[in-house]
Amino acid sequence: MSTVVDFDAPRTNSAEPPVQSLDLLQARWADQVDESADPEFADIYDLPGLDLSEDELTAPVIPVQANEFRCGGCFLVLRQTQRAGSRDGHDVCRDCA
Repeated sequence: MSTVVDFDAPRTNSAEPPVQSLDLLQARWADQVDESADPEFADIYDLPGLDLSEDELTAPVIPVQANEFRCGGCFLVLRQTQRAGSRDGHDVCRDCA
């Protein structure tokens, strides 16, 4: 069974949430947030003053394949099907052309 909705009818504010005090909202938020339940919760945030200079980030570097090119405009490595032509001696993709 379908429901008929009159989109031109004036809206009523009956669904407006009741106004609550800030202290009540903060107490409710504190009850909902429990950092001890998820030990990795704090790991997703960078803390100010945290020294990461000794950490080493490594990623494998894969050279450009035979069916790929590097765009001279956006410097992305794309497939040959995205090549639009050359500009100033550099291959450019369809987006940059």
